[in-house]
Amino acid sequence: LSLMCPSGLEPQKVTRFVRALMEGRNYLLPVDSSEFTEFLSCVFYRQPPLPRWALAIGLRDRVPHYPFFETMFDRLMETDQRFLLQKSLADIETQTLALWGRFDEVLDSSGLEILCKEIANCEGHFLEECGHTVAIEQAAAAGNHIKSHVLKHHQAAVVNIR
Repeated sequence: LSLMCPSGLEPQKVTRFVRALMEGRNYLLPVDSSEFTEFLSCVFYRQPPLPRWALAIGLRDRVPHYPFFETMFDRLMETDQRFLLQKSLADIETQTLALWGRFDEVLDSSGLEILCKEIANCEGHFLEECGHTVAIEQAAAAGNHIKSHVLKHHQAAVVNIR
């Protein structure tokens, strides 16, 4: 099992993203290029330089999915759903790899400590110079951690990884 910056944990501190949600703003649902730039600065440690036309395309491609995102965020903010993963961590028995961007401004990186403490067989790693988008910002490092974890703990299930 691999977990990358999962929601559902009660963090030690409120992040920029969660603070904005509590104030009624959702960085993940931008409506114009200015808000889309704010969204990118929230999810990336180092925001990729994007020309204005690329921002417009990124925004245009997100908008059709807003009903799904709004429903998801509304459900995640419900009291009985908000920390649902944390309530189930002790039930996870499989070898688990947890990765977290050290500078995640969406979900507090203290979640990594929670995962490693509550899951009996958990190996955790912070990815430096990385925000919430672990698989994008540190793709090689994340991939190497996953490959190493699979080779170390799931050798019987591995047919051929090269």
